[in-house]
Amino acid sequence: MTYYKALERMCKKGILVHLTKGLYYRPKNTRFGTVPISEKDIVDHYIKDNQGIVVGYRLFNQKGLTTQISKRVEVLSSAVPGKKKNIHNIYVMNISISLTPETIPIIETLEILQNYKSIEDINNTALAAYMKDFARHYADEATVYVLKNRKYKKSTIAFLESFLNYFKVENTLN
Repeated sequence: MTYYKALERMCKKGILVHLTKGLYYRPKNTRFGTVPISEKDIVDHYIKDNQGIVVGYRLFNQKGLTTQISKRVEVLSSAVPGKKKNIHNIYVMNISISLTPETIPIIETLEILQNYKSIEDINNTALAAYMKDFARHYADEATVYVLKNRKYKKSTIAFLESFLNYFKVENTLN
C-alpha cells in the first residue's frame, strides 16, 4: 500500500505521470511546459530486448508493401501483462512466443499474408520480392513452432505454403 501511495503522491506533484495500469513515466519539463511521452518511447518499451514486434500498417509500410500509414500502432509483445492493452493510439497484444531472429520474420510474414486482402494500396511487386527473400531464409522448424503457439487462419498457412512451393522451398505446412 505504501508503494502505491508514494506513486500516487508523485503523480500529484508532477514528478511522475500515470500512463496506464502499472506504467508510469517521468515527464520532461521545458520552458514551454510539460512534454508528454512520445509514441516511439511507448513502442520501444514493449519491443526492447526482443520482447515484441510491430505489426499492422506500420509493418506493411516498413517492408515497402504499401504507402499507407495508420495512426494506430499495433504491437505484439511478451512484456504486456494480460492479453491486451490500449495506450493512446497504441494497441499492445500479448504474445507467448519467444522472439528470435528465426521466429520474427515468420510472424511478420504470417501477419502480412493474413491481412493481405485488407492492405490498402498494396504493392504486389514489393510483396513478391519480399516473399522471394523470405523463401531464401525459410526455416521450417521455426515456422512449425510459431504455428503451434499462435493461431493463424488455414487460408493464411495455405497462402504461405503456395508461395514456398512456387519458390521450390521444402516445407511441411500441408
